[in-house]
Amino acid sequence: FAMLLVTIFAVQLRWLPVTGMFGFHKPEQPIPYLLTLLRHMILPVAALVLSLLFQLVNSSAAVMAGPHLARAAAAGDARQMKRILLLAGLLGIDLCLPLAVLGLAVPGWLMGLFGPQFSAGALALQILVLGQLVNVAFGPQGVALVMARREGIVLKVELAAGVVWVAAAAMLVP
Repeated sequence: FAMLLVTIFAVQLRWLPVTGMFGFHKPEQPIPYLLTLLRHMILPVAALVLSLLFQLVNSSAAVMAGPHLARAAAAGDARQMKRILLLAGLLGIDLCLPLAVLGLAVPGWLMGLFGPQFSAGALALQILVLGQLVNVAFGPQGVALVMARREGIVLKVELAAGVVWVAAAAMLVP
């Protein structure tokens, strides 16, 4: 997100500075100093906020569903646990779908915002978008497994995911 924001607002539109906390000369007066600092911090802060918003989808689903999953697990109600997981996954997909469609439909254009040579990364972007959609669709499965006292499965899944991540990085990173 940070690179996308820099590309659009600093490089393409030239509304904001590309990098740094100040221009070539640091203002001496407090008000110009503060205004320059704020102008230079817009992009990094916006990138952080956007990144955190996307992480918020999965984290919120886990936090909100956790107590309900615990109650259903304690009662041995597998049907209720499945219902909660389905609802959390569907909600996550609803929230992420607009950006996912953009990343899947026009990945070359999105990557091309960074320069023509980046358009070659369109397939990698599509793979990452699909992976994130799968992640969101499964919702708080890890929380459900922990609530059902199946922590060993969570450990195995996390280890397998780490291996897949390393292999995918080796294949996708030039």
